[in-house]
Amino acid sequence: MHTLRNEWLILLLGDLFALTFALVTTLIVRYQTIPSNDLLGLHFIPFSLLFIVSISIFFIAGLYDKQTLFAKAALPSTVFFSQVVNVIFAALLFFFVPIFTIAPKTNLLIYLVLSTLFIIAWRIILAPRVQSKKKCEKALIIGDSPEVQELIKEINANDRYGFTCLSPISVVDGKNAESLTHAVAKRLAEDEPTVLIANPSDDRLKPLLSHLFGYVFAKPNATFINFNEMYEGIFEKVALSSLNPEWYLENASRPPQIAYGALKRIIDIVGATLFALLLIFLTPFIWVFMHIEGKGPFFISQKRMGKHTKPTRVFKIRSMTSVEDGVWIGETDNKVTKVGGVLQRTSIDELPQVLAVLSGKLSLIGPRSDMMGLAERLQEAIPYYNVRYTITPGITGWAQTHQRYSPGLIKPSSIEDTKVRLQYDLYYVKHRSLLLDISIALRTIRTLLSRLFSTFKKRHD
Repeated sequence: MHTLRNEWLILLLGDLFALTFALVTTLIVRYQTIPSNDLLGLHFIPFSLLFIVSISIFFIAGLYDKQTLFAKAALPSTVFFSQVVNVIFAALLFFFVPIFTIAPKTNLLIYLVLSTLFIIAWRIILAPRVQSKKKCEKALIIGDSPEVQELIKEINANDRYGFTCLSPISVVDGKNAESLTHAVAKRLAEDEPTVLIANPSDDRLKPLLSHLFGYVFAKPNATFINFNEMYEGIFEKVALSSLNPEWYLENASRPPQIAYGALKRIIDIVGATLFALLLIFLTPFIWVFMHIEGKGPFFISQKRMGKHTKPTRVFKIRSMTSVEDGVWIGETDNKVTKVGGVLQRTSIDELPQVLAVLSGKLSLIGPRSDMMGLAERLQEAIPYYNVRYTITPGITGWAQTHQRYSPGLIKPSSIEDTKVRLQYDLYYVKHRSLLLDISIALRTIRTLLSRLFSTFKKRHD
């Protein structure tokens, strides 16, 4: 699991090495000699800022997501366009910021070519060899939760995990602890797996743990992996089958981190102020287009569920013909307007919610709040749904940057979609931190850019 969790770190370090090597090679090509310490120092400080920007843009472009999400065929173009953005930023930095004494037009061109080639070579040729493992080990999962088959499918479809999952042992197959122990012992003897995967907090498995640990201790190179930790490490969401009162006490009700909370609040105020200025600028233009399409209010007020399930009032720009509380799209005749479709895809309709952020009722980042009527329905339909409201809801969150919906949809449209959203929200509740918030912010930028590109493409097809 350590390797799986740090896969992005391997890619990051490789990218940094490739960018640094590209700079050194650029200086060698440009000046036809090994660069001196003074020449390296002159270029390294400004270029190090470019490295930081490059890594941020790579992140936004999705180059640090799970490797299964990126085809090799799309990688060169993704890296190239990311590098073009990097060089545009560098040109602005070097030519308009007076603190730097270099304006390397030729160097930038050479650097663009070399760094693009080095990054692509690293990502396509070297990285797969570093990360992939020969599937020479066998893994046995003991459990029958809905997430078991999801995990098996993912592991067996990717070489990077280094092992293949056998058919799992269902806990309900055993009539009692004795027969279940016998069934497990039989599979261990027949298949001789080197990886055992199970949820040690499952009460049904507790009589088996001593037997499983004994097998691991006695067999060389065997290991035991907590199912829930592995599931989270791979899918970056929480297995709903792992939820119980102990999970809540350990992850959702832990004391708040004072420094993190204070810094998050400062970021909320600064960010909300900037978005409020953007709202003021865009409002006249949006009003004109909405007025051309038809009559109706510009702003709408919604009663949302806030922290600790308390009701709160938020404002949005109207994107539908009417507003109904507690229903899914498709249950009524309420439809998205033409202007509203653009506002939703670009998330501009969300901008007035920054007023709730300034008042502290919402945060920029956190589990998205539901309208009260819908939230009450979801509480009844999904166990532990209210856990997501143990922290301040946000305008965007981990679920919004990870979950994929049906074509044309940008939010949950069913109970099943909402269950998946809950898995991502609880992952955020468990792992919330400043670094995770930064990750969500960068992913949100990528999502918005993707929607803008999609909207532009549709209008020109």
